[in-house]
Amino acid sequence: MSAPRTEALRRLRLAGPGSRELAPLEAEHALRVLRMGVGMPFEALDGAGRAYLARIARAERKHLEFELEQLLREAPAPGQAGSHLPRIEIAAAIPRAGHAEELVQALTQLGAAAWIPLCTERSAPGARELEGHRRERLQRISGEALKQSGRLWSLEIAAPRELGSLLEPGPCLLQCSPQASLRLC
Repeated sequence: MSAPRTEALRRLRLAGPGSRELAPLEAEHALRVLRMGVGMPFEALDGAGRAYLARIARAERKHLEFELEQLLREAPAPGQAGSHLPRIEIAAAIPRAGHAEELVQALTQLGAAAWIPLCTERSAPGARELEGHRRERLQRISGEALKQSGRLWSLEIAAPRELGSLLEPGPCLLQCSPQASLRLC
């Protein structure tokens, strides 16, 4: 039996690599919004390089049980041997809430490996906080972007850092500036 085409399948996130559970709120979304039911196939993304063909075995009000039938796709981490994506880490100042969500969504869809939030001299006090509820929300938005784009690797959201800590010599540091004399394109 061949697997259905992956673009025709709904995508749902697993709670993590090796998990047999869906990420929080995924079951409710599948049942109430997508109206998925017993026997329906879907693509289960683990966010760590694997996508599986899964099929709903049991559906209740907010609970969904499923079987992983087969591995559909697998990809090495960005920057690793065999990956078609280089490992790109973006260091950018923490924008206001709505803009931070857009940034995380775009970085995930573009295939960035990590976002390093920067605390800068002009960062608003509220923008310096990236813990608790705000971090969970950004990770959830990254997960939704992962499903939408069909990427296999989740965006890593690093702990906020000061700009000076990134300017120390290291591997492949590229600083982009609107005042630079050299252009990338």
